[in-house]
Amino acid sequence: MSRKAAPVWRVGLVAPADAVPAFEAALAELGGALAIDEPQGPAPVPMSVYLTEALDRARVTALLAAAALGAGAPVPDIAIERLPDRPTRVARLM
Repeated sequence: MSRKAAPVWRVGLVAPADAVPAFEAALAELGGALAIDEPQGPAPVPMSVYLTEALDRARVTALLAAAALGAGAPVPDIAIERLPDRPTRVARLM
């Protein structure tokens, strides 16, 4: 028998390359684990933070709007989603 892990939530966005530091700082304020693709020149950069608690969309939007303003970038579209449940133990496939 396996137990279910705590739910995991993801906040994701795509940021302009020159605004990554500002959005990284905003996402870090939420806590959790950051996942940021390595910038490839001026191309937009996917960014996510993974958390074990649901977040208030208004708080996330306010943090990212402040980051955008400070970086002179547009406010990105924000995805907040609960990831599918996963068992804490997974049977080894042979």
